[in-house]
Amino acid sequence: MRVNKNVEDKTNDLSVCIVTPAMTPIVGGAETFSEVLILSLLNMGVKIFLITAYNPTDDLIEKITLNGGKICVLGDEFSSNDGYVAWEWAAFSRAKAIHKMLEENKIDIIHALSHDCILASSIALEDSRFKDEIPLVVTTSEMSTEDTKFGQARSKFIYNLNIAGLIQLSQYYYNIAINYGCKPKESIISAAVDIDLFQTGIRSKGREYLELSEDAFLIVCPSRFSRRKGQMDLLKSLRKISKKYKNIVCLLAGGTNSGSQDYLNEVQQWIHDNQVTCLIREIKRNFMPHIYAASDLIVLPSYKEGLGFAAIEGMAAGCPVLLSKVSGFDEIPDGIGQVEYFYPGNIDMLTQKIQILLEDEEKRKRIAESGRRSVEKRFSMNKFGEDVIQVYKNLNNNKERKG
Repeated sequence: MRVNKNVEDKTNDLSVCIVTPAMTPIVGGAETFSEVLILSLLNMGVKIFLITAYNPTDDLIEKITLNGGKICVLGDEFSSNDGYVAWEWAAFSRAKAIHKMLEENKIDIIHALSHDCILASSIALEDSRFKDEIPLVVTTSEMSTEDTKFGQARSKFIYNLNIAGLIQLSQYYYNIAINYGCKPKESIISAAVDIDLFQTGIRSKGREYLELSEDAFLIVCPSRFSRRKGQMDLLKSLRKISKKYKNIVCLLAGGTNSGSQDYLNEVQQWIHDNQVTCLIREIKRNFMPHIYAASDLIVLPSYKEGLGFAAIEGMAAGCPVLLSKVSGFDEIPDGIGQVEYFYPGNIDMLTQKIQILLEDEEKRKRIAESGRRSVEKRFSMNKFGEDVIQVYKNLNNNKERKG
């Protein structure tokens, strides 16, 4: 999406500090959201001051700096993936970087995009010069925190900090925040994908990269490797189907983190033992449009999702999408026939759904076209940018009235 530099709106005066643990080109839902948020705000003329652990893409760096913003890259230690105390250590040690950014620049809003970033921002805002002057807006997508008592206690602590604005991607994430005690002055549920990007894919380019002939039926599962993503269920289903349909090829397109390498090893061993035709690739984000274009079906067999950017991206690219019926995924369509569903863990049902779609090309086309239209209407970056800007404006107006 191109940044509009001629936006005639007083949002040009807004300066927002975005604090996020990671950015694209790292592949993942949270990283994708960070990029979409920044591009949406830049398109509205907002000046961005970015604090993150990893370098963004060169293109994004250029857009931020050309618009008068700054970027502070903190390094790997800002990541909170390792152990129970890493996130607190990261937050306390990196609050200084946020405080420095606030001292050196005129910042109107801080928007923090993870638990550790919320804590770090909250610490920086304890300075009396900023405490009542700069509202804290948050967006969260953590899911594993709900699986342990420690994680639940952490969530309760985080959501009871002085959070002024809550911008969540789905009702699922919104409910988590509110149930833990978050009491924002302003809140919305809104999300977006870079629709223009995902409609530029070239089928032949994706197939050439994967070394696939045109007669291969390509099923793509674009998910980071994790047990809750259900890749093994898809493989078990394909083992059944491939006995009848010899031209099926599966692509598991995703990376790993420190906690998922063992699962990836298990998946690779299973593929070897069962002789399923399956490719495993970690695809760079800017090449994913070609992978979507090369695919015949997108399958996401997750057991748990907050929203599912991969599903929305696939729909934006004009792909038929088959999803497990879980919270988050069920918020994506706004009508019948835009996606197909199966119950998570039900391999027989998944097998049946794949077989139906494999044999019915017209049904695949209907689902793909209906899904694409829905995404264009509901998940555009312009609409998302307007929603977010309104939250920022309302918080600033409330601050001015108090003053």
